[in-house]
Amino acid sequence: MLYMTEKGVELTLKELSPALIQRVVSEVAIRARADGEPIDVPTFQLKTVAGEIQEFQLTDKNLEPEDPDEALRRQLSWTKYQMALSELEAAQATARTKFMLTWGVDVDLPDDQRWIKMLKSGGIDVPDDEDDQRFLYLLYEVLTPLELQAVIAELNIIAFGKAVDPKEVESFREQLRDQVRRRAGTAISDALRSLLETLEESPGLGGDTAILGVDDGESVATNAD
Repeated sequence: MLYMTEKGVELTLKELSPALIQRVVSEVAIRARADGEPIDVPTFQLKTVAGEIQEFQLTDKNLEPEDPDEALRRQLSWTKYQMALSELEAAQATARTKFMLTWGVDVDLPDDQRWIKMLKSGGIDVPDDEDDQRFLYLLYEVLTPLELQAVIAELNIIAFGKAVDPKEVESFREQLRDQVRRRAGTAISDALRSLLETLEESPGLGGDTAILGVDDGESVATNAD
């Protein structure tokens, strides 16, 4: 499948193994667990009337028993678990994105090496391996944040779409396009608003937004001559 970016760079999207994608994600959890990260639901123990010790999983519903010391222990365990889970989800998303861009997208690297110099000047380590370079080229030079989401979505459709009705796939693509358009509009509005606020607050500019052709909602005067 061909995908043309806003910058006019042609990408070829390829089919990836769903099992391999899932394996990449699972490996992140396996490494985190091996490193001792508290990514599994914490538990606590209670003694039954019969004197037996039973183990229960913590939830947000049982964090405050009557014993204040036990309540503190549970709350600390729950907080550590939630933080570890958030970090795990972020790491899995990063690993998934890197794998899918590296092996699911073909793009010709430019002969001009200035993009590598630019990344290095921004503190990004650029390895010699061509596959790693292709990933960085796509991430920092070719794709906008919205295009990145669209490409990952298309790669998921290519990988998993055979099990889905074609009409549902096309409906998903249309929803994705609508979402991208809305987010693009919001991003542009936010950027313009931020620029206007900067101009208004910056010394020496005196709040003059005329250079942008806007005047905070008032009609812009025009020369009738």
